[in-house]
Amino acid sequence: MASILENYQAGGAAVQSIELTRTNWPALSASHPAVAYYSLVNQGQTVRDWQTLQQLAGQIQDRSQKAVLLHFRARQTRPAQLPGICRDLAANKIDNLLVIAGDRAGLANGYAGALPALADLKAKAPQLTLAAAIDLNAIARVGLATVLEEALAKEAAGAGVLITQVFFDPSLYFRLQQALQQAGSQLRLIAGIYLAQGAEDYHFVEQVLHLVLPAAFLANPKAATDQLLATLRAGGVTGLHYFASPAQPALLTEALG
Repeated sequence: MASILENYQAGGAAVQSIELTRTNWPALSASHPAVAYYSLVNQGQTVRDWQTLQQLAGQIQDRSQKAVLLHFRARQTRPAQLPGICRDLAANKIDNLLVIAGDRAGLANGYAGALPALADLKAKAPQLTLAAAIDLNAIARVGLATVLEEALAKEAAGAGVLITQVFFDPSLYFRLQQALQQAGSQLRLIAGIYLAQGAEDYHFVEQVLHLVLPAAFLANPKAATDQLLATLRAGGVTGLHYFASPAQPALLTEALG
């Protein structure tokens, strides 16, 4: 399957993609003209789960004729496993990986984080297109320079795409986008969007991501998200990636336009 980078053309409209899970994929992987590609969450616990997930990603690609960006949890992967993983990826025609540290306890001899995994994948499987994650909210905590340094380090390690974690202030996206451009980076910065109908849909954002929700998003999540999307589009956002959420199926078609 083709590299997701082929979707990003200079000056084009925002590229839209959606996150799939083992449970929502049958309903959401039907072809939609506004969806350029999918990502597939890795929620498994075992090596067998990972192998099954790769097979599912291949099935989704065959069904939709669109690339799947498969989530790869670095801390739950041992470097010694990488040659076998690369063979399995090739067998299932998986050419795009989102390399994340992982939100579960790492293996004692697993990768320390996303950076070393990115570098190893780049060296051992140069045909892969690699993506990574970035937290825009960290700009308020540690400063733009530190977040930019992290982004450039991930690019140097092999990432061509950065997908942001959930954020609510569009200015954070544009600040990092401008800083990357000034640094001469070729990274595609993709805005991660969380769709919600009511405050109860933000349980994951509050309990797992530990984000403080702005009052506007608590009062009227859909209106606030519509405004966020409008501002990002008006400013020339490179891409929009819609995360899996309780409200994703109901709101996705309207959000895609």
